[in-house]
This record gives sequence, C-alpha cells and structure tokens, in this order.
Amino acid sequence: MSAAPLRLGLVGLGEIGHGLALGLRDAGLVGTVAWQRDAGREHVRRRAAEAGVRLLESPQALGSEADLLIAVTQGSQAFEAARAIAPALRASQLYVDLSSASPDVKRAIEAALAERGTPFADGVLEGSTLEHAHRVPILASGAGASAFADRMGPWGMRIEVIGAHAGQASAVKLLRSVLMKGTIALLLECLAAARAAGVDAQVIASAAQWHDALPWRANALRIVRTTPVHAARRAEETDMARALLESLGVDPVMTRATVDVLGRVAALGLRDALGDRSPQTIEAAIDLMTPAVRRGGGADATGGGAAEGSEARGGSD
Repeated sequence: MSAAPLRLGLVGLGEIGHGLALGLRDAGLVGTVAWQRDAGREHVRRRAAEAGVRLLESPQALGSEADLLIAVTQGSQAFEAARAIAPALRASQLYVDLSSASPDVKRAIEAALAERGTPFADGVLEGSTLEHAHRVPILASGAGASAFADRMGPWGMRIEVIGAHAGQASAVKLLRSVLMKGTIALLLECLAAARAAGVDAQVIASAAQWHDALPWRANALRIVRTTPVHAARRAEETDMARALLESLGVDPVMTRATVDVLGRVAALGLRDALGDRSPQTIEAAIDLMTPAVRRGGGADATGGGAAEGSEARGGSD
C-alpha cells in the first residue's frame, strides 16, 4: 500500500520528535513542519535541519498548515500545548498526543479539541526513538486511533490500536511503570542487602534460575494465580526477609510494603474459601484479591465467591 500525501506537524522537536522526523524523512515523508517553544535555540535549529523539518513561529501556524499533528511534548506541557493550538484546528485534521501525560490529561485534551470537531488519539511509545526512530512501537486509543494507524502505517510507523477511549493507552504505560519502576526499587533493596551479606552473586544466580524456568508471562500468571491460597505463607517468609534486611542496615521499604499487601490478601480468608485450590485464571485471582489493595482494604474486606480451579502448586516463590 502506498503512502498518501501528508502534511505532518510536530508539536515539539525534542529527542522523540527529532527521532520520528528523521525516520519519516528516510521513509520518504517530506514537508514536515514543527513548533517548539524555544525554536530559536541552536540545538533546536540543528535538529530541524538534520531531519528536514521547517520550524514555524507559532502553534497557530502549525495548526493551520498540518493535516495530522503529533504532540511529543513533556507530559506536564501536553494540555497547554493542545489548548494553544486548538483555535487553529479543523474537523478534517487529526491530533495525536504521544506524551507521558496521565489518562485524565489525555481526556482533557480530547474534550478541548472536541469544541473544534478535531478527532483525537491518545498514544504512548513502547520503546525509544533513539533505537527505533519512527518505527518505535506505539499503543493508541481514542476516536482517532484507527485513523492515526491508517495514515501513518504506510510510512512505516508501528501503531497498535488497543481501545476506543482516550486514556486507555496512557493508562497502559503508567500502570506498566508500577511494575517496571517498582522492580528497580525492589532489586536495589534486595541487592544492597545481598551485598552487605556477601551473597549478591548467589542471589542474582538463584533469582535468575527461578525467572528463567518459565517465560516471564507464564511465571507472572502462575505466581499471581496461586497467591490467593499461598498469601499467608508468602507474607510470613517476606517478613523474615524484612527482619534480615533491617539487621543488614537496609531500610526495607519495598519489603515492608510487600508484607503488608500479602497480609491483607491472607486476611481475606481465600485459602479456606477456595479449599486450597487456586483459581483457574489470573482474572479470577485478581478479582478475588482486589479488595485487599483497594483503599481501606484489609481483614474486613470480602473476597466474593470462590473461583473453581485446579490444585494449587506449592513452591518456594
């Protein structure tokens, strides 16, 4: 499929915008324009020249010239940038925000653009433009997501539409950060204590053996699915680990929180309700345990009906 003529406008020409522009230029897209607040700075002019991008003097000029606008500002600037451009937009255009702004901000942008009749797509990057340029994987949601994929797919952009509502794509990225950034904190806490105990290499090897036994997805599904039955034992073992970290001079912030969460799950009484049998699906397990992590969750929360499932697997995890 050949790419249709397109006048692309970039809201921001930082690292992400520069990477997208370079890749799209190499894919044959010409005539890209951009607006950047500090467009007069030398490094911005250099980036524009490298990518064949024409810098415009105002957000209104960008809104007037481009067919499709891709905002790549910082998340904190996303709404103000959209509001500045909105008066110049038309119903025939498409506005895409690829910033790291929250779902609420993405929905606020959509509402602001609705006054102009301009379709909106909420998008997030699942990688770096330094590595992938314009072919960085992108998740997109919102009323304009399919149009975004249709218009930019022929130019080599890898866009997966995951939902019809603005905020869904940004929710995926932020919620994934809970795991990814939380893992960093857990590793630091664990390995600082392991260094203090003189067993850091052995801890890494042992953990790697466990993680490598199954693909990540299978391991994650298994440990979450079995936690309704094994929460009390896991909380007890983690509390012993907390005491060890304290004795080694490490503040067990993450470990203490883990004991708290697992203790709340154990207090739901799911093991007895399930008859020592784990739920068959991760969805059922999450639904049963969610009362423990809601605000005010604890021993007085109820886990609902027990899910029918297969025999729980024991283990050291």
